[in-house]
Amino acid sequence: MEAQAVLYNIHTHRKPQTKTEYSIRNAYLLNIEQIQAKYPLSSGLHPWLVNDISEEEMLRRLEKNILTKKIVAIGEIGLDKFYPNLKKQQHYFDKQLALAAEHQLPVILHLVRALDEADVILRNFSGPVILHGFRGNRKVWEQLNKKGNVYASFGASVFNQSKKAAENLHAIDPKRILAETDTAAYTIQSIYKEISMLRAEPIDETIKLLNSNAQRIFGQP
Repeated sequence: MEAQAVLYNIHTHRKPQTKTEYSIRNAYLLNIEQIQAKYPLSSGLHPWLVNDISEEEMLRRLEKNILTKKIVAIGEIGLDKFYPNLKKQQHYFDKQLALAAEHQLPVILHLVRALDEADVILRNFSGPVILHGFRGNRKVWEQLNKKGNVYASFGASVFNQSKKAAENLHAIDPKRILAETDTAAYTIQSIYKEISMLRAEPIDETIKLLNSNAQRIFGQP
């Protein structure tokens, strides 16, 4: 692995583990002004929580967080059919996408069994969309990527669904692949290494690829 190479962890629930890890930590809708973070953050209302807050309060908190300038992405937001009130999820999702568009921020998407519903809403959004914890297939990615703005982010699935992950890592446009740890105990270094192995390419090439993809969205660290 390249000595001291910066590795992009585009979605995580913990602080960076090394000095060379560029982590985007999920902050939900906390009061980020009180978090003394020296690393980038994402913020948004998870679809599981739509019954816990009013639309007005959600938008007020989210815009306040955005204005702190610590936010580099809106998320994780999206749709989940395993949870009730899909119509309300859709409404909140649409409202948060509008705010992301207004502030020119990418979105980190949580999507479970609601591909067609998400597709309809995302047609009005042109910014970068990151399918976090990607476990779908090429057809899922292609359906949402009609505007050429959708990325697939791989995490723990490269270990526990390695055959399927390997197929996806070869089928999806390599310029649309990212890496994350999410809530898993794996390090971002181990995710990069496993992606390198599944793609059958040298680790240095994987680093260049994934970093270039992340920098297209988030810029240089």
